[in-house]
This record gives sequence, structure tokens and C-alpha cells, in this order.
Amino acid sequence: MDNLNWVFSLYAVVLGLTLAEILTGFARSIRRRHNAALDGYKDVRLGLLTPLLAIWLMFDISSFWLVAWTLQDAMSVNPLTLAFGLLVSSFYYVAGSWIFPEGDAARTDLDNHYFRQKSFVFGLVLASNLLTYLGRSWLMGTFGIRGFGQYDYSMFVLYFLLQLAGILIRGRMANLAVLVCLLLLTIDFNLGLGIRIVNAIS
Repeated sequence: MDNLNWVFSLYAVVLGLTLAEILTGFARSIRRRHNAALDGYKDVRLGLLTPLLAIWLMFDISSFWLVAWTLQDAMSVNPLTLAFGLLVSSFYYVAGSWIFPEGDAARTDLDNHYFRQKSFVFGLVLASNLLTYLGRSWLMGTFGIRGFGQYDYSMFVLYFLLQLAGILIRGRMANLAVLVCLLLLTIDFNLGLGIRIVNAIS
């Protein structure tokens, strides 16, 4: 077993449980909405905000795994590395567990639930991403990111600013715009679409 697999053996389970928690909440909410519609209730709505938050968080977790993959040669097995990874993955799990409501609160408009929980969820994910960046910088010995150009750094800073905006802003349309932008940026990071377009037209 190489260093990356050894380190991940402690907290990969936590990240897997995070994805399971989000997907379970998603499935239960869809089922409640379906059953409520069959029973003639109109107060149970999925909305857009909570589902988009859930989808973005799953993509953000996949980005974390991609970053970890690039660090496999620099990563060593020690208590600090294990504790750091456990802290980041725990933040993700708690954030994921707060996205969808449970119990009586589940029979509600999920957009209303989003506004009650969003600051906490965004705060934890922002903390996870900041810790990941700082941990990567510590391992690599530099705050710079190899292969990053002006476009990449601009999108990188924008990504953090959008998460901060998610904590602070109010209004349905403003939050919807933040979530859509975050989702597009995460997909761009995972697939590298944006930089390919920039290179093609430059």
C-alpha cells in the first residue's frame, strides 16, 4: 500500500459517508415530495437551492480527491498528516449532514431550509478548502500552484470569494447565482474546460 492509500485509509471512509449522507438526504427528499404530491399536499417543495448545494458539495469533494492525488508523492505517513486529513473530512461530513432536513422539518419547502442552514454549510466547506490549500502549500513548500496561470489563479480566488458570498448574501436569486457559479467552477476545475478555451483563443 503506497503512502496516499495508507493516509487515506483513515478518512476515506468519512468522505464516503459524506457522499452517502448527501445522497440519502436527496433520495428521501425526492420521495417525500413524490408522496406529498400523491396525497395532495403542496407544502413540500424541493426548490433549487438545497439540491444545487448538495450537488456542488459532491463535486467539491471530488475536487479534494483530485488535489490529494496530485500530492501523493509529497505525502508522508505521520500523526499530523492523519489528523489534518481527518479534520478536513470531518468538516465535509458535518456540512453534508446539514444540507437536507430530517424529521418534521423535512415536510417543508427546502428553499426555506437552505436559508436556515446555508451559512453553517458554506462556512465548513470554506474552512475545508482553505485547510486543503494550506496543507498542500505546506507539503509543497510554496503557496504557488505548479501549472497555474493567470486564468487559474483568478478562478481560484473567485471560488473562495463565492463561498464567502454564500455565507453572507441573502435573496433567492443571489444565492442561486452563487451556487450555479460554484458548480460551474468546480466542474471547470475537474475537467479543465476553461483553461482549454482560454488556450484555444489566445
